[in-house]
Amino acid sequence: MAPTLVTMQHPNGAASEAYRALRTRVLVMAERQGLKTIMVASPTGEDGKTAIAANLAVSLAQVGKRVVLLSADLRGSKVHQYFGLDNERGLSNVLAGEMPPWEAVQQSGRPRAPLGVRQRPGPGPAGRAAPERPHA
Repeated sequence: MAPTLVTMQHPNGAASEAYRALRTRVLVMAERQGLKTIMVASPTGEDGKTAIAANLAVSLAQVGKRVVLLSADLRGSKVHQYFGLDNERGLSNVLAGEMPPWEAVQQSGRPRAPLGVRQRPGPGPAGRAAPERPHA
């Protein structure tokens, strides 16, 4: 079952209102400080980062902001599930030099929703960051 984008599926609900309030706070802070990038992070897994990022991205797109939602979870990205996207290419391909960044971006296919960057599972962050082994 696909995760729920409450901001699209239940736009008049309390959760959607909470995301609109978060959006307003983010936009005010971004305007005051000249910010153009937002990162949603936490020290542990399974605490709602993807749901927050996806719903905030939709909320921002709904007021006409240009949004690219990038998942840097190289082990278990779930962003594609929220938007019904494939998960064949993504950040790991860009980091490996297999494609330029703009080729990893795809339309969400939903009106007034953000663009998404696909993320195929890779060997994990250490595998991508590790230099090639010298040949003897």
